[in-house]
Amino acid sequence: MARRYYHVIMINRKWVLFYIFVYFICSGHSFWPYQKQKENSSPQKSSSGPDEFPKETIIISEDTTWSGKLEIRQVVLIKKGVSLTIAPGTELIFSGAKIKTEDVHTIQGGGIKVEGKIIAAGTKDKPIIFTGKEKYRGWWGNIYLTYSQDNIFTYCIFEYANYAIHSHFSSLTVSHSLFENNYEGCRLGYSQALIENCVFRLNESRGINFRAGKNNIRNNSIVGNRVGIFIYEKGNQSDIVLNNIFNNAEYNLQLGDFHREDVKVSKNFWGKKADHDKMIHDNKDDNNLGKVEYLPVIEEEIHWKDDTIVKNLR
Repeated sequence: MARRYYHVIMINRKWVLFYIFVYFICSGHSFWPYQKQKENSSPQKSSSGPDEFPKETIIISEDTTWSGKLEIRQVVLIKKGVSLTIAPGTELIFSGAKIKTEDVHTIQGGGIKVEGKIIAAGTKDKPIIFTGKEKYRGWWGNIYLTYSQDNIFTYCIFEYANYAIHSHFSSLTVSHSLFENNYEGCRLGYSQALIENCVFRLNESRGINFRAGKNNIRNNSIVGNRVGIFIYEKGNQSDIVLNNIFNNAEYNLQLGDFHREDVKVSKNFWGKKADHDKMIHDNKDDNNLGKVEYLPVIEEEIHWKDDTIVKNLR
C-alpha cells in the first residue's frame, strides 16, 4: 500500500512540474537565468536586412538641392531615380562619426551613398568643398556611387576623406577638381569615368586606384602621392594620356598583383630626370604581371586651360 501511495505521489509530482514548465514557457519566462543574462549583456542584433539602413541614415527620396554651409553627421542615401544637386559655393563638412551599415563599401566616417545621381557643379570662383570637421586624412568616409549613372563633379575640392570618390558599376565625369590630403583620391571598380583637368596631390596612399572598367584619364596632374596611379587588374581598356605623373613617393604607376595584361600609357609626362622604369611597377619587378608600355613620353610638363586655377582652388 505504501509503495502504491509513493508511486501516485511521484506521478502527480511529474504532472505538477510539467504544468509549471508549460506556464513559464507560455508566460515568456525562462528557466535559464544565465542564458537570459548572456543575451542581455550586449545589444540585440538588428533585424534589418542587408539592404536596410540604420536610423542614423538620412534618405533622400525626391530631387533635392543643397546650398550654403552644411554639416553632415550621418550617412546620406540618395535613392534610385533621385538626383541630389549641390549648388556652387556649397561647403559640406563631414563629422567623422563612425557610422557603419550592413554594406561593407559604405560608409565608415560619414558620407554620401548614391544609388540615384549626384550633380556637384561648382565654378572657378565658387568651388564646392567636401571636407572633414577635423583636418586629417581619412577623417570622413567617401562619396560612394553604386550602380549610379551620369554623375558630375566639376570645380570641387575633396579633402580629408578615406576614398573621396568611391565608384562601383557607375558612370561619372570629374573635371577641374582638387583631391588633396585624402587617404585615396578616386577608387573605381568596373566603372566608366572621365577624369580630366584635375589635380591629385598629397594623398596618403594613391591618387587614382581602379580595376577594370573603361576610364578616360587625361590632362591631370598626379603628383606627390605615395602612388600616383594604381591599377588592380584589367586596366588595358582604359586610356591614360597627356597627364603629369611624377614625384610620387613610391611609384608613379603600379600594377596590382592580379594585373596580367599589358597596359599602354604613352604620351604622359613622367618627370624630367626620373628613372621611369624604377618608378613604374610591372613585369620587370614581378614576371607574373603585365608590361607597362610608357613610350613615347612627353618631355615637358603639360599645361591645360585653368590648370593654375585648379592647383590654387585651396
